Amino acid sequence: MQIVMASGLVVRTTDYGERDRILSLYTDELGLITVTANGSRSLKSRSLVATELFCYSRFVLTKRGDRYTVKEVELIESFFDLRSDISKIALAGYACEVLSHVGTENMPEPDLLRLCLNTLYAIAKDHAPQKQIKGAFEMRAAAI
Repeated sequence: MQIVMASGLVVRTTDYGERDRILSLYTDELGLITVTANGSRSLKSRSLVATELFCYSRFVLTKRGDRYTVKEVELIESFFDLRSDISKIALAGYACEVLSHVGTENMPEPDLLRLCLNTLYAIAKDHAPQKQIKGAFEMRAAAI
């Protein structure tokens, strides 16, 4: 068993069982990885908020073979303002979906992660019209 520390953006979540969740994380250090977060859906779980979609968190993971499991997690940014409008959620979901398709497993691409985090921030804070944010994101993602 190996312990790995990584900061990552939750780009996809899948509920598993009654209390668990499977996460797709895009990290600076490891690229796109799949992680199991045991008990993260429980209301008493300390990792409930930090493992939600669009959250950027600092993870302590255990690795057995090619499987990662969340041991500890600390929220860095939740992008809570995204949840105020359905069009913001849709655009943020699109950006995360692009990240999950363009990024490759275990191949770090920090510029792509930084682009997605900046895009989520711009969407949440209404820095520009959403069409401009989307166009800038697509152009930069294609260039990377």
